Amino acid sequence: MRLIGLMIARNADWSLGAAIECALRWCDEVVVLIHCSHDNSVDAALEVRAATGGRVHVLVDDDPVWHEPVHRQKTLDYARNLGATHLGIVDSDEFLSLPVVERTRKLIESLEPGECLQIPWVTCWRSLDQYRVDGRWGAMYCSMAFADSPWLHWRSRDGYDHHHRHPFESRPVRQRDWTVEAGGLMHIQHASWRRLLAKQAWYKMMEMVRWPEQGAAVINQRYDPTVDETGLRLADVPFTWWGWERHMIDVDKKPWQEDDMMRMRQQWGAARFEGLDLYGYEYS
Repeated sequence: MRLIGLMIARNADWSLGAAIECALRWCDEVVVLIHCSHDNSVDAALEVRAATGGRVHVLVDDDPVWHEPVHRQKTLDYARNLGATHLGIVDSDEFLSLPVVERTRKLIESLEPGECLQIPWVTCWRSLDQYRVDGRWGAMYCSMAFADSPWLHWRSRDGYDHHHRHPFESRPVRQRDWTVEAGGLMHIQHASWRRLLAKQAWYKMMEMVRWPEQGAAVINQRYDPTVDETGLRLADVPFTWWGWERHMIDVDKKPWQEDDMMRMRQQWGAARFEGLDLYGYEYS
């Protein structure tokens, strides 16, 4: 098995270096595409590359428009050229729990061509030290690796090129006997409440600019559940789940989306975003 991780990032220096370090624990190499970033993301990736003997491959895309499937396909094509047989899917704010690294690699190696492994998605909430266990949060799975096959790909869907994590034509293989209490892929998007609200508000504004025909109600419905704390129940993240790279994460860094939302408001006018619940950012 030649397992290469695929990662796409934008202005992610608050967590990117740490995420790459963690991914290299279970991936042989990592291809990271850095999109239109004005922070230190490129330097962070190159620093890990230098420290790990070139196991990190850095691609840069300066197109200001975020085309998620295009970016994911670019990383896949690059990894295929490196001889990848299996591919990891990991974002710049995700970390595989230490106790499940060996188990995860074995499961990935056992996949048949076209199969995509799904394991528990651990949602760290308002902290790196707690995660949600209530409702759907305690039973979430994410696609995190697949055995390659020539027919697998990413593409736009009727012009909508956002939010499609696993490649098209892949077949999910969910580990139903693997519960969140054992660990999994820790997602730290929610570890900073400010960052979470800014990111979801930015998503809403971006979609209203690019696909206004959806309407505000549909866009609100897509993103509001992500910030819903109804029935909130938390559990402690065991210290054994984290590796040394945790100290590299800067949860409190200002979210880049705040400035970009101001730019969009100035460019398009406040009326363009009428009806969107922007969690207070409509008044900033």
